Amino acid sequence: MRTRLITLALILPALVAAGGVSAEAGASMPGSTGCAAWLDSLRTEGLALPGHEMLALALDPLPSGSPLTDPSSRYGELLQAIDRKRDELATRYRSASPGPERGRILEVAGEHLEAIIGDMLFPSWLGVGWDFFGVPGPAPSLDRPVACGHFIQKLLEDAGFNTQKRAGTWLAYLAPRDFLESVGGCVPDDVLAWEGVSARLEERGPGLYLLGLESWWGHIGLLRLEPNGDLWFLHSGPHFQGASVSMDDGELYLREFLPWQHVWVMEFDSAVVLKWLEGTAIVPCVVMD
Repeated sequence: MRTRLITLALILPALVAAGGVSAEAGASMPGSTGCAAWLDSLRTEGLALPGHEMLALALDPLPSGSPLTDPSSRYGELLQAIDRKRDELATRYRSASPGPERGRILEVAGEHLEAIIGDMLFPSWLGVGWDFFGVPGPAPSLDRPVACGHFIQKLLEDAGFNTQKRAGTWLAYLAPRDFLESVGGCVPDDVLAWEGVSARLEERGPGLYLLGLESWWGHIGLLRLEPNGDLWFLHSGPHFQGASVSMDDGELYLREFLPWQHVWVMEFDSAVVLKWLEGTAIVPCVVMD
């Protein structure tokens, strides 16, 4: 158990040297060859970051941000590519026979969805500042900080989810537990602390998870478990180096950053993937006064 607060910049070089994190960490989520090839083609076109550049930004996200946050970046083209892929997968799903065939397509769609959020959209925002009331613009900008809830809502929307207001309330306004319930459609499990998170990840395996945290303040982000065991917390908020959109050591953040009283974890399961494919409205489960 780690007993000292240390920064990601201190631990990652040692992990790389020891072989615990490859130079391509974050390069691709586990998935089909088709998903990996598609992601590689977008990197070749300059629409997504290579894994080694993402790792470099994880080491030092604050000074300049991602090259994709530049105003001249092609974020709009990236969103168009994502929309085309979602439409293609949705068409395949609708055309497939109910049963195992649709199940296989949902699995492939889930691989693409996790790659879209974790490998394509998130890196474009690395280094963007955090502000408790920050609302994102159409594309990442180092001049426009973003709050945690607004950031995750933005990633979901740009991935193609149909988020809607309810009586003037957006997902971004919700407490972490309510945010996860609204997206997943059921009450998320409160695993209480790091030990509960670790057990859940060991049970479910590599992939992308929505994470809600509550201490004296609420926080929301994404947990990403790599096939090699690396765990990253992707979020906009305070971290060991400051406050920004960052990619932090997940275990360290959950163990050491604050004494979290509640920890909620949600998978991007087949029900959530189906909402993405079909454009099912995601509305807040509660209304904020």
